[in-house]
Amino acid sequence: MRPQLLAVPLAILFMLLGVVIGVVRLLFSGGITAQPLLPRLNPFHGELMVFGFLAVLIVTERYIGALPFKLNRSIHYMTYLVAVGAVLKVAGLVAGRQPLDALGSIVLAVGLVIYLYLLWGVGRQSAQPLPMRFMMLGGLLLLLTSLITIGKPATGNLALTLLMLSFPVFTILGERIELSRFLAPAVHARARWGLGLVAVASALLLVEVLAGTGVARLIYVAWAVLVAALAVPLFWAERPLMRGGTAGLSRYLGRHLLLAYLWLLLGLALMVLLAVAGQDKPLFDAATHSISVGFVGTMILAHGPVIAPALLGRAVAVARLSYYPLVLLTLGNFLRVGGYGLERAGLEVGLVVGVSG
Repeated sequence: MRPQLLAVPLAILFMLLGVVIGVVRLLFSGGITAQPLLPRLNPFHGELMVFGFLAVLIVTERYIGALPFKLNRSIHYMTYLVAVGAVLKVAGLVAGRQPLDALGSIVLAVGLVIYLYLLWGVGRQSAQPLPMRFMMLGGLLLLLTSLITIGKPATGNLALTLLMLSFPVFTILGERIELSRFLAPAVHARARWGLGLVAVASALLLVEVLAGTGVARLIYVAWAVLVAALAVPLFWAERPLMRGGTAGLSRYLGRHLLLAYLWLLLGLALMVLLAVAGQDKPLFDAATHSISVGFVGTMILAHGPVIAPALLGRAVAVARLSYYPLVLLTLGNFLRVGGYGLERAGLEVGLVVGVSG
């Protein structure tokens, strides 16, 4: 049995469940519904999306891409381990069973260790190992986060939330470097030093999560600035891709890239404001969802036509690519982030945020 036949439907199921929980949370917080749906799942929206959806999907995509390389046969078990570990972990979190949560985290961690080996092996056999190193950093942070969150939800914990988001963010940035090596070679030259910057940023977050530093605000500012120091040159180097092409896949990719990078930069700017303001729920939500929904969500749509053929074994009809998902995702997140901005300014706009989902 091909792993993607199990993993991709499971990832989509987790995604749908996580989206429903997120939408209902927005409706409830906006005063539109009287009570949240599935209240036991409500605190674990982030875990559903990161461990259940993104981890399973990304590991599966990397597995298929690594099949031409000479690697240990253990990689064939990797996708199953990550998928089973995600199911057990989420089940343990929802049921409040810490032993089940711990078992899921351990199984997930074993799968992620193999994932790190896969990235290391592919990097060794590639002419350009740098993208794999970014992905390895993201995978390592996901592994650590899966263990740190045993019996400890990430809701309301900014440092832990950023560690979870680091997995998709650094993986996507690594994929941009990998996919753009022919069209935007400057990406490689400008990103080599960026790996050290985001590694330092990640280490600061880890120290804050594990030990507490007393200077959390400075750490959040440092994380945002260091990630921006990588993202801004990447954004600048990829401008030809955003402008190139008037039709087909190049235009589709360019439109998505532009919006995705803008969302990332906005999220980092809001992160600095949040660090200055302190505990502030509207800014917390606006900053984290500018990155998670705006950047990560838009990049998933951008990479879909590139990744889907490998996952599904079918070609993509480029002429039929639609911009409706991009429009809806952008509009919904704009209402959410903008609504929270207006709420921060003292206006009552719960209805705007509530319907954004």
